[in-house]
Amino acid sequence: MLKNRNAGLNLNAETSVGTRRYGATVNGNYAFNNFNFRWNSSYNSARKLGFQDIERDFLLDDTRENISSLYVLDGDVLRFGDGVDFTFYERHQFSISSEYSDDSHTNNIDSHFFDLGNSFSP
Repeated sequence: MLKNRNAGLNLNAETSVGTRRYGATVNGNYAFNNFNFRWNSSYNSARKLGFQDIERDFLLDDTRENISSLYVLDGDVLRFGDGVDFTFYERHQFSISSEYSDDSHTNNIDSHFFDLGNSFSP
């Protein structure tokens, strides 16, 4: 129950690392007897690099073509949040919070078209 909550500070920190991605999170709260203040922040970043090669044959006009594409995806997500909780009459709670998020992603595709000529020899 809420009436048994202990006053004090709690902190948490996390990190993550992967192939072309990483992230970090920090959050915490400070609790008083009937009042709790909480906050959080996180940052995540991801990069993706890929290559696609398409070769097409057109049956009706006897044409071949090749499309080569290189794509790069860059993404960053930054978040901040905070909140306040008020406890009254031992079982009732009123909370208010706010959050800010900045999600920015860039997707670049560089394609090259090649006409390979006729697909069938006469």
